[in-house]
Formats: sequence, C-alpha cells, structure tokens
Amino acid sequence: MQLRALFPWPLVGVALVLATMIVLTPVIFGPLLPGSLETTAELLVDHPTDSGPMNFYVRAYDATVRYDSISIAYATGFAWTGAYPSGPLNWTGWQNGSNVLSLQLLGVGVNPVAINVSVLYTYGGASALYVGLLAFDWSLSGSTYSILAAVSPLTPGVSVPGATDSGSLPLVIYLQNFGAGPSP
Repeated sequence: MQLRALFPWPLVGVALVLATMIVLTPVIFGPLLPGSLETTAELLVDHPTDSGPMNFYVRAYDATVRYDSISIAYATGFAWTGAYPSGPLNWTGWQNGSNVLSLQLLGVGVNPVAINVSVLYTYGGASALYVGLLAFDWSLSGSTYSILAAVSPLTPGVSVPGATDSGSLPLVIYLQNFGAGPSP
C-alpha cells in the first residue's frame, strides 16, 4: 500500500499550513512588545477650520495600545523662523493621562506653537519612551492655509514634512523611541 493513497498532497499541504498557523499564532497575536510597530506613538495635528485653533492628539499606531502615561504641553510667545525655537520655552497647558489609549490637547489658538509630548509604554519589564519636541506655524500662502512644522534637535528621529496644506490634514507624526532612557 502506498502512502500517497493515504495522504493526498492537498490534504498534507492544508495540514502543514494549519500546523504552522497554530504554532505561530501566539507570536503573531501575542503581547505588544515595547518598541514594536504597534506600540509606536503618533502625534496627530489638525486644524479643522481656517480661522479656528489647532488640535493635537496622541495615540498609538495600533489604536488598542494602552499606554502607562502620556503627557503633552504647549509653549507660545516665540517668533517663527522656520526652525524649532532656540531659546527657553515656558511649557503650559499640561495634559497628563495614566493607563490611557489616547490623549488630546484641543483649542490651541496661539500661533506659532511648540509641542512637548512624551509617551511611556511598558510590558514585561521592558519599556519604550516615545518623545517629540516640535513647533508649528499656521500660515496663509497665496490662497491656501498650511501648517509648517519643525523638529527640535533633541528629537532628531522625528520626521515632519516642510508644509502641509489644510486639505491634507490631519498631519500624522511618529514620535521618537528613546527606549528605557530618559527623555531629552
């Protein structure tokens, strides 16, 4: 008797695929580890109307990640030069959350504005600290409003476009992972 008759190739192939999925499922759908793509913190910048204030939202790339803490504040009173301000900033309007999925800072009506955001995620003794120090200016160029963005040299891993038209908002910015170390 041949084994081919007892184990047809389509059946063997399906069995191998199922066995592989059973073995890998805990890895694929296991806990979200600090520093993984799913735990990456992002800052969303929105300006819903041309004349209204700017709104800032902090959340995870994967919206189901619960952060240990999120802090966000803003600073104003500096001149926009197209770069992150070099002088000292007075951070105000602190919003802090613990054990949260997201945090928002709404109605920042002063222009330009600098944002200081930090997000901590821990699991199983490991941690990831996501940080961003950014400055934004809402300006009119011709007949189109746009947000100009700049990043602090202290968070060089954060990437922002030079200008974003109001029709392309919200602007999504991924924060820099400083690992378990202190934020700048």
